[in-house]
Amino acid sequence: MKEKKILSDVVIRNTAGRRPLSDVIQRNNHKQQTPIKNREVIKPVQKKKEVEYVIKEPTIHRENATVGDLNKTKNLVKKTAWVSIPVGIILVVYLVISILFSGAELKITPKSEQLEVSASLNAKKGDAKTSFAFETVSLSEEGSKLVASTGTKDVSEKATGRVVIYNAYSTATQKLIKDTRLETTDGKIYRIVSNIVVPGLKTVNGETIPGSVEVSVYADKPGEQYNIGLADFTITGFKGDPRYSKFYARSKGEIKGGYVGSVQVASPDAVNATRNELRTAIKDSLLRQISSQIPESFVLFKEAAEITFETKDDLKNESGVIVKEEGTYTGILLPKNLLSEEILKKANYSMKDVDATTLKNTESLVFMFDGANESLLKATSISFTLKGTATVEALVDTEKLKKDIAGKPRSDFNKLLADYKGIKTATLSMNPFWARYIPTNEEKITIVQTSDR
Repeated sequence: MKEKKILSDVVIRNTAGRRPLSDVIQRNNHKQQTPIKNREVIKPVQKKKEVEYVIKEPTIHRENATVGDLNKTKNLVKKTAWVSIPVGIILVVYLVISILFSGAELKITPKSEQLEVSASLNAKKGDAKTSFAFETVSLSEEGSKLVASTGTKDVSEKATGRVVIYNAYSTATQKLIKDTRLETTDGKIYRIVSNIVVPGLKTVNGETIPGSVEVSVYADKPGEQYNIGLADFTITGFKGDPRYSKFYARSKGEIKGGYVGSVQVASPDAVNATRNELRTAIKDSLLRQISSQIPESFVLFKEAAEITFETKDDLKNESGVIVKEEGTYTGILLPKNLLSEEILKKANYSMKDVDATTLKNTESLVFMFDGANESLLKATSISFTLKGTATVEALVDTEKLKKDIAGKPRSDFNKLLADYKGIKTATLSMNPFWARYIPTNEEKITIVQTSDR
């Protein structure tokens, strides 16, 4: 826009070669002419208005702004927009995720005390739901190793195995003496290795069940022809007697080991050393396996277990003698909760202001059987003593605690814990961290229990 001239510019501007306006006015001073001061074009009021309009600096600056300045402003606005939009999106996404994945974690440490334990206890094999009962766990493993031959020898060996003898004759028991003969359907004779008593018939749920007993047998004569698989037997001595058809036997597995001829032999010392080596390896393996199979709710004391070994028939081949051993681990499992109750009851223990407690670290106690015990696998009751130091810990009902704090203001957390006397310390963490209320959904509340001992 073209700049306007004001009167002061015309008057002040006194360029060389031009006369002042006053000279021109005096020279043209006619009577008919209106004095300059009375002319409308030079009225002070009108010219004053023109000056007020023209000298507005902000208008002049906007009109004189260059294209470069405008481009810079547009670029700045664009840059601000490109930064603000992603930041806004990120904030919105964060808020949505915070709401969807909101939750609370409560870490609690129950009160605890040390207790010196010295308790004599009794347990029966049975249902742990009704009494202080125990369970047994059993695991077997077999191992073998070749011992180099030191020569040969002639042997005459009889086959051996195990059978079950049944009494379907009467409810009365039947005694059978050592070397009683058992006969297969093809006429082979085997003998029992010891005196036995066969139980009588019994009725279970209306069903008649024959009495039975298991016993080892050996072939009447040596030789490979007496090596047999599963077979049925009659009792030779009952021929011509009504009992003959009602007493019978069945093998439990192969009857084997019969041989007549020359076989490889090994040094007795080498065989014994190999046997001990196998037993040690089997024992270590059984202990590793059993430790990973104990249920979390049970405790198995190492002193409440036994490992028995059975020497299997050694095998001979052209290279030497294959020594075989089988080991069986049997242990007593005690339920932790019932064991804890029994010990605390014996100690007449109670924790101040706490209704329920439990015993921790019971596996660190020393277990001792009271007197002699029969085979653990067959045991129906046990007596034992436990000694040592254990930790008594307050029990906290975590499910009830969740219900009590769900949906409550975060600021009331400490008040809500006032009724839980068994809690020593507690820390509440919220997600998002600015949340003012604990989630109403109990599934979003996690309780982590730690121990200070």
